[in-house]
Amino acid sequence: MITLGLSPLPPWRELKAPVFDIFLGATGLIIGLVLTIFTMIRCHQRWEFLLIAFWKATLSITLGILSVHAAVVLRKNGFPDGGEIVWWIAIYAVGTTIGLTGLASLIFKSWGNRVVVLTCKVFGGVAVVAIVFGWGVAAGRSKYDGRLKLAAFLTLGIVGILAALYSDWVLAGLAGNLIGMPSSDNSLLYFGYFAAKRLPFFSV
Repeated sequence: MITLGLSPLPPWRELKAPVFDIFLGATGLIIGLVLTIFTMIRCHQRWEFLLIAFWKATLSITLGILSVHAAVVLRKNGFPDGGEIVWWIAIYAVGTTIGLTGLASLIFKSWGNRVVVLTCKVFGGVAVVAIVFGWGVAAGRSKYDGRLKLAAFLTLGIVGILAALYSDWVLAGLAGNLIGMPSSDNSLLYFGYFAAKRLPFFSV
């Protein structure tokens, strides 16, 4: 929504306060990055969790930079160029590849866990169906050279979204905490990161 010049809440309203939006994006980026680095330091003894934390860091970086860039372009030109801004997602794509490496190692070591096995089967099936659907839409919408680009973009988006949800469920299964309620010693870190990452939602 932000790359299209629209407010996430509500999505039909155009963005009109770029300075405020820059503040939200920058604040979310800084806080999210600091908390993620702190988490990486705490996880340094297990390389799998370190890679997953790095993955989440790239998510914070992507969202923050994308939001700030959109607001800067909006301030200069009056309307953001979504095609230019959306390429920041490449940072998250790299982070996803690295994070899934660590996640795969955890899955291999705990394959007997019922939640992990079920999660892999469900998300594997959903990913195949979603990717086939994305390529089908691309094939039906375009008969030109842009077809492959559209299909690749849809596939990347689908896999990126599913990968984030997939990792959450796998980690929840490993922790035996499907609700995702943080322990008392992690609650401040958890809710701080949760809030920081969602600041751009309130762009106006």
